[in-house]
Amino acid sequence: MKNLILARIEKLFYYSPYNFINSVTKNNHLSFIHDIINDYINEIGFKKKFKFENDKGEYLFLYEYLDWDSNYFELKTFKLYTVLYQSIDLNNLKLAVKAFNTHIQNVEQADYCFCEIPSEDITLIQALTSQQFQLTETRLTFFCQNLQQYEFGERYPVRSATLNDIDNLKLVASKMRNDFDRFHADEIFSLEKADAFLGTYIENAVKGYCDLVIVPNLDFGQPDAFVAANYLKHDWHKTKERISRIVLTAVLSDTRKGWHSKLISEITYKLKEAGADTVLMTTQSTNRAVFKTCKKLGYTLGSTTHIFSISNKIN
Repeated sequence: MKNLILARIEKLFYYSPYNFINSVTKNNHLSFIHDIINDYINEIGFKKKFKFENDKGEYLFLYEYLDWDSNYFELKTFKLYTVLYQSIDLNNLKLAVKAFNTHIQNVEQADYCFCEIPSEDITLIQALTSQQFQLTETRLTFFCQNLQQYEFGERYPVRSATLNDIDNLKLVASKMRNDFDRFHADEIFSLEKADAFLGTYIENAVKGYCDLVIVPNLDFGQPDAFVAANYLKHDWHKTKERISRIVLTAVLSDTRKGWHSKLISEITYKLKEAGADTVLMTTQSTNRAVFKTCKKLGYTLGSTTHIFSISNKIN
């Protein structure tokens, strides 16, 4: 097992969601990855592993069963984390992926399996796409550092979202869909189910799934816009850096035009007040409006990842 990890250590570095933050040492990134891999090896919770071996090498697939997703979408859903291997033989890696596909469909009886792979892990990407995994989303993660020195001019009136806001925020989330996110781009999900999921997400976010949800604080009308974030304090001791993440934003263009950048600016201040040093924000590679906001507010591009999926119900 140690040999498989060491052979992949260069690529595994990019599986750290914070790999582009230079103030986090390489050892801390690898320690973070090591903890994640140990969860799979020890089969903690729903963590699983599949081994493929022939005379050319050994391949260990790290994956998990997603209970909530399976129940919500009524699809038995699995997520592949990564593959550990020593051999650099692409054709043999393709055979291993093919064997994993057979296992996930015939043994696990999966309806759907997806994975998020960093661009740097190109050999694994080539093997996955050669064996029926299809690209459904490309994600860009932006980041803003040195938050304790962050000052970006004008402030805007915002407040924390309340339970009374949920119906409005669910409407905003579903109406302002992004056709290029995983749930809308993947044909396994109906448009209605994908829209409903975003509404369910923001409802749960307001009810406590996220640490912070803010909306415009205006004297008229419904909020019609929101941004949600998590402090991620459980990772602060691992990275030795106080990193938080913006997880979902939606703005009703008809009534709150211009509020996307205002909300991102304000939640950046809120995260600063909570003690964060760095804030992350992930979006699709097609979302040019977010690019403009990032440029305006001092966010920098950090990483690119790709979502791939395979479905027994489609194939």
